[in-house]
Amino acid sequence: MKKYNEIIESKYFIGVLALVAFISWITNIPYIAMSIYFLIAWYILLFNGPTKVFIPILINLLFISRTDYNLNDFPVLLTMGGIISLVLIIYYLIRYKIDLKKCNLKLSFLLFAICSVISLINLDAGDEPIRYFLSLAPVLYLFIYIFLAGSIKEDQSSYLCISMIASGFIMSLEFITAGVVQGNLFYEVVDFAWYGPNTMGIYLNMIIIAIAYLIVKTDKLGLKIAYYSAIMFFYSVIYIGHSRGAIVSILIYLFPTIGLVIKGSTNRKHDIPLVCICLTIALISIFLTWDVILFTFNIGFHLNGREVLWPGAIKEFLNHPIIGQGLFSDSITYLWETNKVLAVHNTYIQTLLSFGVIGAFVYIFHTFEKIKLIFKNKHPFIKFLLVIWLAATVHGCLDSTMYMIGFMMYYICIFAVVDNLDVGEENGDLCSC
Repeated sequence: MKKYNEIIESKYFIGVLALVAFISWITNIPYIAMSIYFLIAWYILLFNGPTKVFIPILINLLFISRTDYNLNDFPVLLTMGGIISLVLIIYYLIRYKIDLKKCNLKLSFLLFAICSVISLINLDAGDEPIRYFLSLAPVLYLFIYIFLAGSIKEDQSSYLCISMIASGFIMSLEFITAGVVQGNLFYEVVDFAWYGPNTMGIYLNMIIIAIAYLIVKTDKLGLKIAYYSAIMFFYSVIYIGHSRGAIVSILIYLFPTIGLVIKGSTNRKHDIPLVCICLTIALISIFLTWDVILFTFNIGFHLNGREVLWPGAIKEFLNHPIIGQGLFSDSITYLWETNKVLAVHNTYIQTLLSFGVIGAFVYIFHTFEKIKLIFKNKHPFIKFLLVIWLAATVHGCLDSTMYMIGFMMYYICIFAVVDNLDVGEENGDLCSC
């Protein structure tokens, strides 16, 4: 078992898991990655393997398919595999007696789970009973969070960031590949996966801030150049992805992030010139491709349907103001002729619609729990987490970030790692992670 554990927890295995996701995407056979990921997860749960490997598994599970799943063809393997994994997580929690004291956000996650169960009373499932299962996602989040936060050993902040970078490259490669195939990468909104460029922008912004943390942790010039190059690449992908929400978020978090990098730098004679070079290249590129910016915002200064969604969601909230009507209720879908899961595209309105006033208080409590956790910890990663939170909060005004399954996988992994930041110190270099 020790030999297998050493293989799957190595830094190279992060790349292997990401590559598996891309192979599944390019072949459009998501069951390849699902099967491999579930087998690895079950091995870890049954034989007490290195649970940190769940971080790249959970993140890369988002990028294994280009199929735009609707509720009539929701993947059976993903559903059944998720149920089996949940059972094994419960087994792991009982068998290996994890440390619940480390799980600082457990109470608010529990309250969200309770809200999701109670709100089923008012859930309009339409003709898709699967909505009941999907609306219980906060219950799954609770168990995943407790499992990860309670079982991770030592400071895994660098491992988390590198896992995020790998997922960023896979996501970007999928986007670029689809754009080239469709024939116009710069002047069309590329259709490349079950999620869109706007969602990709949320993820890439978080990944960019995570890279900034790794820049601070290393004093090796070669690695710094590689990290800055990765940041520029991901900014380019956001730029041609035409996500206005992501671009607005960049304007808000960019300079605080630069400030953190310069202030925390172990070698400013490297970081200051590299930051200046990157900013210069970015400004020149924007000037030379100003028509891309014009296209992005000429998609419309309107809200792309949100001006219909938001008033409709508020009206629906007033029908069930106390406990809401479930996370994936069909009641809002009448605004579009679709049988797909439809989010409100605003975290705060989504909270009211899904969980009512009670859910709003739980969300506020969850926010205070995060604030308490963040400000009691002096680890350098915390400062960058604050910037990630700022970017996600801003983007949450235009998307239901806290209720997007993909976003929550990143979110849970990040805060599970934060719960263990004071356990030990991990080397931040990519080559020694």
